[in-house]
Amino acid sequence: MLFNLIIAKIKLKKHVNLITYLYKLRKSRRNQRQSLSELEKLREEKLKALLHHAYYKVDYYRRLFDQSGIRPEDIKNIQDLTKIPITTRKEIQALPQENIIAKDIVLSHCCNLRTSGSTGMPLNIFVSPKEIISRWLSYRRMYFDNGGKLTDKELRIVNYQKFKEKQWFQRLGVLRVRNISIFEDIEEQLKAILEFKPEIIRTQVSTLKDLAIKAQKQRIKDINPRIIFSTSELLTKQDRDLVTFVFQAEVFDYYACNECGIIAWECKEHFGYHLNSDSIIVEFIKEDGTMAKAGEEGEIVITSLNSYTMPFIRYRLGDMGIPSDEKCSCGNKFPLMKIITGRINDYIALPSGKRVSPYKLMMAMDKIIDVKKYQIIQEIGKKIKINIVQTEAVSDETISKIAKGYREILNEYIDIEVEVVKDILVEKTGKFKVISSNISYR
Repeated sequence: MLFNLIIAKIKLKKHVNLITYLYKLRKSRRNQRQSLSELEKLREEKLKALLHHAYYKVDYYRRLFDQSGIRPEDIKNIQDLTKIPITTRKEIQALPQENIIAKDIVLSHCCNLRTSGSTGMPLNIFVSPKEIISRWLSYRRMYFDNGGKLTDKELRIVNYQKFKEKQWFQRLGVLRVRNISIFEDIEEQLKAILEFKPEIIRTQVSTLKDLAIKAQKQRIKDINPRIIFSTSELLTKQDRDLVTFVFQAEVFDYYACNECGIIAWECKEHFGYHLNSDSIIVEFIKEDGTMAKAGEEGEIVITSLNSYTMPFIRYRLGDMGIPSDEKCSCGNKFPLMKIITGRINDYIALPSGKRVSPYKLMMAMDKIIDVKKYQIIQEIGKKIKINIVQTEAVSDETISKIAKGYREILNEYIDIEVEVVKDILVEKTGKFKVISSNISYR
C-alpha cells in the first residue's frame, strides 16, 4: 500500500513537471508577441540581475568590472553594455575553473557541455538543471512555432557520445525523440530514418546534404519528414534546395552554440533569423570597434541572460553576421538577423589585406550545379586549393569554370588549384568544414 502511494506521488510529480514546463513554454512563446517597450523592459531587468550576480558571485567578472572602474549599477540599460570589455574564449580558458564558475555551485549537479572545438580551442561549459530547462524551452518554442506537434516523432543526428534515456512521457507518445550519432555510417543513418519514420529530422547541414545525396543516388522514396531543422554549419540556397527536393520537407535553419543555446532561428516566412531577444543580447561589432548598422557585417558578441552557473557577458563567439531592421510578417516581434556569414577563422585573406567571407565563396559554388560536395582550403597566402568530390557530372569544363569563377571573385593574383577527389573527410567533431584557412586574423 505504502509502495503504491509512493509510486503514485512520483507519477503525479512527473505530470506536474510536464504541465509546468508546458506552462512556461506558453509564457515563453507569448514573449515573442510583446511590444518593443515591454521586451526592452524584460531584457533590462534580466540584464541587471545577471550583472549583479556575476559581480558578487564570479571572481573573473568582479575583477573585470573593478579593473574597468565600473559597478553593476552603472549599467542602466542595454546601450551601457559597451562599458564592459569584451571577453574571449582564450581568456576564459586561461582561468582556473573556480574563477569563472559562480560561488556555491555544486558542479556534480550540473551538465558539462564541452564545445566541439571548431575554433581549435575546446571549452568546458557548465549549466545547471534550471538552465537546461531554459534551453529546452528555447528549442521547443522554435519547434512549435514552425509546426511541430506534441505527437511528432523526432530523429536527431547529433554529436553526442552519450544519449539521454527515454523520458517517461515519450512512452505515452508525447515528444518522442530518437538519437543517433553523426559518426554512424551514412547507411546506418538512412536505416534509422526508414525504421523510425520521423515527422521531424534535426541535424547539421553537411549530414543533411550527405543523406540527400545518398538517398537520391539509391532512389529511396520512403523518407518523408514534415519538418527538417538544420544547424551547426552555413546553409546555402543550393543545400536547402537539394534537401527540400529530396525529402519533400520544409527546412528551418537555426543558429546556436553551447555557450548559450539557440541564438536565432528561421520562422515559416524564411525572412531572416529571429534573435532570441528575451534570453540573449546580440551585438554586431565592426572591425573598427563600432556597432554594425542594419545590412552591415559585424562580429557577433553575445550576453546570455539566463547563464548564471557560468556567465557569458559580452562574449566573442568568433562568428560574423548581418543584423536587419526589417519586420517579419509572422507576427514575431523579436528583431531579425539577416544571415550568419561564417566564422572569422574561415575567411579567406587576400594579399591586399582584404577578407572574403566564406558565405560569398559558398554562394559562388551554388551556381555550379554539377558539384555536390567540395572544400576550399587556403594553404598559404597566395594559394587556394579547391577539392571537388568526384561524380560523373564533374568534367574538365566544370573544373575550368570553377577556377575561372573564383579568380573573378577574388579579383587578385591567387594561385587556384582545383582537384577532383573521391571523398572529403569530416573533422573529429563530426562537422564538415567547407572553408578552411590557415591565415590568422588575430
